[in-house]
Amino acid sequence: MERLFLDSSALVKYFIQEPGSAAVEHLLVSTPADRVYVAMVTGAEVVAALKRAERTGALTAEDAETAIRHFLEMWQAQFIVIAIDDTIADRAMALARRHGLRGYDAIQLACAADLAQSAAEAGDAVILWSSDSDLLAAAQLEGLAVVNPVGGK
Repeated sequence: MERLFLDSSALVKYFIQEPGSAAVEHLLVSTPADRVYVAMVTGAEVVAALKRAERTGALTAEDAETAIRHFLEMWQAQFIVIAIDDTIADRAMALARRHGLRGYDAIQLACAADLAQSAAEAGDAVILWSSDSDLLAAAQLEGLAVVNPVGGK
């Protein structure tokens, strides 16, 4: 079975209409909640992105607050949240060093790689969904399957 890991650049497309939104919406509607994983930092990143969309006028204040409430409901019910522990932090530092990733991208990749390792032991595959080209490139170099909702695999 497949486990799906979404970073914030993919997940925010569910709440803000932009290229790739339809793919993310289809994914979240069609995938059981016990198969969708996110890193703990994704919560702050998505809320920040929604507030930024409000500041820039991409969303009205009302739409941003509605989206945040909806996201927080999904956060509680639809995602398996991967906590950041010492193992993830150490792996993230190594990935940042190896691939020159930004901090949160390194954490996202460390969580996805950790998930892929445990999933493989159970005979499952993991697919990382992201719209961040640096993160996608590093994930592929680390042997992860990836999907960019804007342009596919």
